[in-house]
Amino acid sequence: MFKRDEDTFIKYAKKLRKLLNKGNYDSALARYNRLKAYYDMLDESDKAMHEYEFNSMVKQIMLYLKIDELKLVIKGDDLDLMRDYLNEVDYLNNTTFDMPGNYRKFVMGSYEKYLNEFNYRIVLSEMNELLELVYKLRGEENYDQALHLFPKIMLKFREMSGHGIDTKETYRQLINFREELKVKLLKMRAYSDEAKTDIRVMKKALRKRDSDSARKLHERVFS
Repeated sequence: MFKRDEDTFIKYAKKLRKLLNKGNYDSALARYNRLKAYYDMLDESDKAMHEYEFNSMVKQIMLYLKIDELKLVIKGDDLDLMRDYLNEVDYLNNTTFDMPGNYRKFVMGSYEKYLNEFNYRIVLSEMNELLELVYKLRGEENYDQALHLFPKIMLKFREMSGHGIDTKETYRQLINFREELKVKLLKMRAYSDEAKTDIRVMKKALRKRDSDSARKLHERVFS
């Protein structure tokens, strides 16, 4: 092998590193095939000498491709696929050495951004499952059980808020929904046969000015 073949490979590898460090990721990707061609031209001894450097460049290019694909996957609804891509990016990042500083920052920043989005989607999915159960209970007029689930829902909501996503509108809707259920529960209790009987007794107690008895009945009907 001629010495110039080795020099060409080394110079081209450095060029790709500079492109990655400057954020010219597509340009680096477009030049990968030529880098591989230069590596394949090396004799066996020089291939062995530059194998670590070449494999590192391969992984760096693969990282960019995985992050680019993850950017699309994260917009979908397949949480398992998102998890798989995040694991692949994390693995490549932890097993790829000698990355240019700025490129390392890009990789870490992208991973953390999409991991945060993934975790948010997980919590949102869990909260939606609880809400679906609440809607089912509301349809069955089982308002007390529906309200019993709200502390769990609000816990999930607080987890969502911790991911830096604007949740003001979601909070407003949840509070309104909870108040709606409370009103429905009060009305159902007020118009039940037992409540009607208690109200008649309460009115009778008031006519007799037995305020303590009336107060206890009022608490029984509307609490």
